[in-house]
Amino acid sequence: MAEGINMGRKSQWTKEEYVKLYNTVVNYAKALSVQLLREEGAKSASEALSAYNMFKYPIVYLFLHYHYGKFEDLGMDSNDTTTYIMMFAANVKYMASGILDGLKTENVFYYDYDNVISPKLREMCEEVLYIENNF
Repeated sequence: MAEGINMGRKSQWTKEEYVKLYNTVVNYAKALSVQLLREEGAKSASEALSAYNMFKYPIVYLFLHYHYGKFEDLGMDSNDTTTYIMMFAANVKYMASGILDGLKTENVFYYDYDNVISPKLREMCEEVLYIENNF
């Protein structure tokens, strides 16, 4: 399969853009959880990390869909891969729609002062939904 193309549709983003956004979301989630660990404790930090990890799954879906590589190419470990398969891949439309709705109603990446993460994730969730509704 050609990299960046699936079912005659070309990806709007390059492999490098997927990897960069994935790493940005991962690093944001880690930094926020460390901050919460210091300020509010382990339970809040763990909950935040779990919640923010869900934001990377539309990126993973499109990365795989457009044949840019495998889970490992994004740096996913086996636990994260299992969670992706169980949580997102099994409920793609529901999860992408929920993430999209959440991103439209509030800015969950409040430390993203350049406002880069939310707009790209919204676009990616819309792409996931387009693929799931049309192919």
